[in-house]
Amino acid sequence: MSSAQTTITQLPVAGPILGTEAVPIVQGGQTRQTTTAALAAANLSAQSFLTVVNEPTLANSQYFSTGTGLGLQNGGAQSYLRVTLNGASGSLETAGNGIIVKTNSNTVTNRLIGVSGNGLGITNGDGIAGNPTLSLSGLAQAFANMSGTGLVVLTGASTVTPRSLLGTTDQIAVTNGDGVSGSPTIGLASDAVFPGVGAVTLPVGTTAQQPSGVDGQIRYNTDVDSYEGFSNGSWTLFNIGGVTTFDAGTTGFTPSTATSGAVTLSGTLNVANGGTGQTSYTDGELLIGNTTGNTLTKATLTAGTGITITNGNGSISIDAINNGTVTSVTATSPVASTGGATPDISMPAATTSVSGYLTSTDWTTFNSKGSGTVTSVAATVPSFLSVTGSPITTSGTLAITLSGTALPIANGGTGATTLAGASIATYSGIETLANKRIDPRVLSVASASSVTPTIADYDEYAFTALAATLTINAPVGTPLDGNTIIFRFLDNGTSRTLTWNAAYVVIGVTLPTTTTASKTTYVGCIYNANNTRWDVVAVTTQA
Repeated sequence: MSSAQTTITQLPVAGPILGTEAVPIVQGGQTRQTTTAALAAANLSAQSFLTVVNEPTLANSQYFSTGTGLGLQNGGAQSYLRVTLNGASGSLETAGNGIIVKTNSNTVTNRLIGVSGNGLGITNGDGIAGNPTLSLSGLAQAFANMSGTGLVVLTGASTVTPRSLLGTTDQIAVTNGDGVSGSPTIGLASDAVFPGVGAVTLPVGTTAQQPSGVDGQIRYNTDVDSYEGFSNGSWTLFNIGGVTTFDAGTTGFTPSTATSGAVTLSGTLNVANGGTGQTSYTDGELLIGNTTGNTLTKATLTAGTGITITNGNGSISIDAINNGTVTSVTATSPVASTGGATPDISMPAATTSVSGYLTSTDWTTFNSKGSGTVTSVAATVPSFLSVTGSPITTSGTLAITLSGTALPIANGGTGATTLAGASIATYSGIETLANKRIDPRVLSVASASSVTPTIADYDEYAFTALAATLTINAPVGTPLDGNTIIFRFLDNGTSRTLTWNAAYVVIGVTLPTTTTASKTTYVGCIYNANNTRWDVVAVTTQA
């Protein structure tokens, strides 16, 4: 290889650079090789550049850009780069003096504020010498300066004053006469007095021209030449001349003969005219029709056997005297019973093979088909009843009474005359009750600050949305050994403090001192008569 020195310009001209060409570089004082692509990708300059347009080859470069109303003029290489105004901003430079108004997206122009017509004036309408000032004049200024409220009246060429509409006492009434609270309303005064010495003319027309009518209307009917008024749903004729005489006739009222002048009714309306003929009553009295003289007679109810009647102030109470308790009701064919103390009683319709009641068809068949006279009536009763007066051949009374002292169980009674001797549960006896349920007595409230359980009233105390600290006091009353109390606590979403009386003694559990937010807690207690205390035996809180 020749050792002669060769300059770069003496080298052959390179073709298009592909990036794979090897070139020498000096790194760390040593000559090393790389490629043209690696050199092109390397950031060889840490300086920032400001360019006219975006230069992707200069990683640290930024280029000029403008926003709305501005533009750039590029004079080319070795020339200017000029920032210009355009659109509405450019139009502003050529607009005249005064208030500036934008007329479209790219244009503004100068304007001034003017007035039209009487009552308005303006100074500095173009805003050049100062702020535009609008002013009133004439009537408009008079309105603005007017004090008070109400209707407005023009009293001069440029003067106004407030006024109110007024009525005349007992003749014309005016509401909202000044118009401040609403439109003025003009009408006749209540109980109006018509002025003048002439006459008032009522509406005049035929019967066919009568309106549908409202109570209190009056008019003159030309068909009958008379005044008429509408009352209680119909038109009625009346005479302005008035009533000359009056009598109550046979109604029982006085005066019963024709009387003139002031009339005062008295007396009692009799039965024939729809009255009662009575003026006073005692408790329990009823009115009974009496064909003699067509009158109503006062009478009271009389109690029969096994019945009590209590006459009250405006009431009558009729009660049966109980001799026992019905525990079961049976029936004998054709009557059927479902049994028990409150059975359903029924009877089938009669057929050729079944005994029962007669249907409407049967009644049509048998009605008026029989003839003859009943000569004797006898009564037959079950063994627990007895009958006297049977048979009756002409007239008399059948008396049916209970045999013995108590209705037998087999016949729907208790078989005893006292509760202790009956086959039913008693207050103090010892019985075994089957198929029964005792419903707990629950006091449920949303919240409280304290609770004192009452043994005689409730078995469970429930708090459904406790919103305060709760103090549980010692129960009151006379508990029995084994009586129970259940507490159920649910707060309103915030944990609440629970304070317990010393009467509650825990047995294998821990009394809760706070609720768990939004969770239900149960506390179960049993009365311990031996130690005179309430043993807390169960505490559980919702998971």
